[in-house]
Amino acid sequence: MPPHSSRTVDKGNDRKGNDRPLSDRQAEVLTLLKAGKANKDIARELGIGLGTVKQHLVALFKKLHVTNRVQAVSRDFEPRVTPPPPPALPDPADGSMELRPATVLSLSALSGGILQDVETWQRLQKACSAAICDLDAGLISRPGVGVDIIFGLHHVYEDNAVRAARVASDVARRLRKESASEMIHAGIASGYLMASMQRRGGWTGETVAGRIVTLARDLKDMAAPGQARMDHASSLLMAFALRARNRIPVSPSQLPLTLSLLGNDPEPWATTPPPAPLLVGRADERRTLDDFIGRLEQGRGALVWVEGESGMGKTTLCHAFGAMCVHQKLRWLEGRCGDDGDLSGLLRRLGGSPSGEQPLIESLFDTVAAIVAQEPLVLMIDDLHLANGPTTDLVQRLATLTPTAPLLLLGVGRKIRQPALCALIANAALKLRHLPPGDIETLIDNSTPSPLSRPSVAAITRLARGVPLFATELARQAIVIGWSAESGSSIPPLPLTLVTLILSRVDEMPLDRSLLSAVARKGPCAVARLRAEWRGDLSEFDKELDLAVRAGLLSMPPGNEPIQVGFSHPLVTEVLHYVLLSEQLQAMKQASRLP
Repeated sequence: MPPHSSRTVDKGNDRKGNDRPLSDRQAEVLTLLKAGKANKDIARELGIGLGTVKQHLVALFKKLHVTNRVQAVSRDFEPRVTPPPPPALPDPADGSMELRPATVLSLSALSGGILQDVETWQRLQKACSAAICDLDAGLISRPGVGVDIIFGLHHVYEDNAVRAARVASDVARRLRKESASEMIHAGIASGYLMASMQRRGGWTGETVAGRIVTLARDLKDMAAPGQARMDHASSLLMAFALRARNRIPVSPSQLPLTLSLLGNDPEPWATTPPPAPLLVGRADERRTLDDFIGRLEQGRGALVWVEGESGMGKTTLCHAFGAMCVHQKLRWLEGRCGDDGDLSGLLRRLGGSPSGEQPLIESLFDTVAAIVAQEPLVLMIDDLHLANGPTTDLVQRLATLTPTAPLLLLGVGRKIRQPALCALIANAALKLRHLPPGDIETLIDNSTPSPLSRPSVAAITRLARGVPLFATELARQAIVIGWSAESGSSIPPLPLTLVTLILSRVDEMPLDRSLLSAVARKGPCAVARLRAEWRGDLSEFDKELDLAVRAGLLSMPPGNEPIQVGFSHPLVTEVLHYVLLSEQLQAMKQASRLP
């Protein structure tokens, strides 16, 4: 649908107070929404609390006459009298149309076992809007029929399928509170949507199309009341996001495809680690962690950072260590920071229920302090790079216990950037590097339930280039579809899990899509050639190229004459070539004459 045109604001006719110009802060929030930022990112960039962001969103939606984030970014509201000129149509060469890995949740409601009437549907829509108000998701209303929610248009998240399942459960509980006779049934499907994207990422609010919307609706129709049916792709994405599997599944029957919507939410905090995972390499890092057990036995603790790129095996390393800790009768607690940094789950596990951020932090700290006064404790906090202010405060306070109490605090994340955490003096900082080819081959051989041919293992090893998770997912895909290097294709088809993972990282960087598209189209090429074909100010080209190189997405090997540029990892090359330039996308463009 086309974006709304700008409104002419007349303060003298502002009867309801809904057409006032946006405040400076609201305009900043809207700009960040259009950039595809989640609430936690907006709070971080503007230096305000998450609750303040939510208050600004409520006021913003009211002024824009919308009810959700997608409508807000599609609504072109400008506090000026003269409307801006219409934007020029995007150029296909700029990568404005992309294949987006997304998850669609389709819901319908029943009241007393009867298909929804208008009032029931209105309650369903209201419950859905409330459930996604803090999420980067789009809502499609189908009056009198149901509601579809799309995750992944503005920003691809690794846990989109998990979010969809949690929203379905949230909506089911909200409706049951209003009426015990109201139930919903839901369908969850994952795959690719074709969407029009802004030059620096984020959906434009215009074109979106894909078969997974219909698939989600079909799955919903097959689901019993109070249940959600998932496709195999969604189940794999959920397991991938939660890292719930230790061996590679080869059959959809190994994964649950039906969820109860009235049970408890998946608890993000666990009291015990999963069974010891397969760990290849990392001998030095493992010895470093093992040495800290002696400190715990002496009544002293430590603060340890475990950092590395996505898929480098940080969680696997810690879980292997955790399994040994439990074997030695040491108490283990672990948690994972989510997008909202919520700590209430951990407190529930420990039996507390205070309200408000500060009481929650104090209760958590007091509880951990009481534990370490009685026995040694290993506390792992995963995805610490996502920590919000309260979580950061908790880690700071817990770190004060480690010199004199048997608390081993493991902070695990891609790169810990919060200034308050960086200022802490860690006893060790483990930075996981790429594994050598021999270790990757060993990992593939030991993690697959059936052997792959040596040429296939070699091809996957080259494409994974030292990243353990890339290797295991590519191997899983090869076994599931029966691919081998002798079949004619040099690499297995890209698994949706890895495309989602890589695109989620690319979406975090406000990089110029036209530059990425050009590199994907040409492959490694001379910088001078890219500059010659750049549309716009050449000084902007140098700036955008520098941003992409510093972000680690593009690389320029030193000493080359002329200077060459290309993607820094072969799998990134394959993924971006697929989502920006795939034959399917090009065919869609030609058939529909989309810009």
